[in-house]
Amino acid sequence: MAALGAVVAAVVSTPTAQAESRITSVAGEEGLYEVSGPDAGILAWSNCLDGQTCFFQDSNGGGVLWVVPTCWKNEVPSAFDNRASSVWNKGGGPVDLFYNHGWTGYLGTVPHWWQGNLALEHNDRLSSVDVRCQ
Repeated sequence: MAALGAVVAAVVSTPTAQAESRITSVAGEEGLYEVSGPDAGILAWSNCLDGQTCFFQDSNGGGVLWVVPTCWKNEVPSAFDNRASSVWNKGGGPVDLFYNHGWTGYLGTVPHWWQGNLALEHNDRLSSVDVRCQ
């Protein structure tokens, strides 16, 4: 019985490693952030601020986060090209999506204040955007 007590005490007192959710900048890529950890999706959504348009590598947020730097025409950074799966458009207006660089190959428009996953046929196809600020 004393041996069992020592084993239980040893198990209880063993520290556990707990994963932490975090956002870190992707070196050399303005507006790109790696989101990781058990609450990555929640953390990613909460880091898209009012006035920003944010795209996420994973469905339901998470993975790599791209914060579109300006209104109007923007090319997707090379490290994020063809990797977007979800979006939260808290920016200045609707966002036109394109599967080619140079704003050709229209995919559709994300309404202002819309949050969710891109349509399956648009998943991992984004190369340029036009944020139509009003």
